[in-house]
Amino acid sequence: SSRPHLALISPSSRHPQPPPSAAAPDPLEMKAAQGTAEAAKEGVSSCTAKLSKLVGSGVQSSAGFVKDGLSSTAKRGQELGAGVATGVVAAANTAVAGGVSSVTSVTRATVGRRGDNELRPAADAVSDADVVAPTPPERWFTPRDGWTAQDGSGGQPHLLMPTARVEEALFEPEEDDIGELRVEVLECEGLPNTDSITGLSLSGNKTDSYAMVVFEGSAARTSIVWNSLNPRWGAHDKDSFRAFKFGVRKPYSVL
Repeated sequence: SSRPHLALISPSSRHPQPPPSAAAPDPLEMKAAQGTAEAAKEGVSSCTAKLSKLVGSGVQSSAGFVKDGLSSTAKRGQELGAGVATGVVAAANTAVAGGVSSVTSVTRATVGRRGDNELRPAADAVSDADVVAPTPPERWFTPRDGWTAQDGSGGQPHLLMPTARVEEALFEPEEDDIGELRVEVLECEGLPNTDSITGLSLSGNKTDSYAMVVFEGSAARTSIVWNSLNPRWGAHDKDSFRAFKFGVRKPYSVL
């Protein structure tokens, strides 16, 4: 037969002992801790009060500076406003007393003299006989040579393209032409006034008229007829450039 198994149980495991209780706090340490907390609380309150006072003083000071600056600026603005008003009144009085003598164009092409933007007198009347008269041979433009004649002041209309004297490679031999086109610009009627200011046309200030001719890659323009809505170009007028010769290379070219 087998023997019974015996288990041994210690007395401590049969009756467990409660854990040891914590030691009681020291009354002196509790009093010291309470005093430290109260001191810290009073310190925080004191710092908060001082900070609020400093911030309030700073805000008041800044507001004072801003107020003083605005007052000074407003005063200066009144002085400047008075000065501007006085200057405007003085300028207006001067303009009214002197009157408007002329109006100049901002940009204006000139014949022979560049940079001359003064208001020019209206063009002289050109007679019907001078308009229909044939242009002298020396006053014709060609793309190869440009203008050969000069106006009364030694100038010529501005060239829109270089001539053969400047760039020979641009021109083909004249013997390849199949013909010659001759154009004479005689007159125009009823042109719009492009020199008016915001729809207000001042006396004497009218369109400075010219015509541009373009044919087979060449371009040129007439002389300018100053301040005229009905320009005319005379055959024998030294300031008039109106005649053009173009070599024709294609039978279907458009002028």
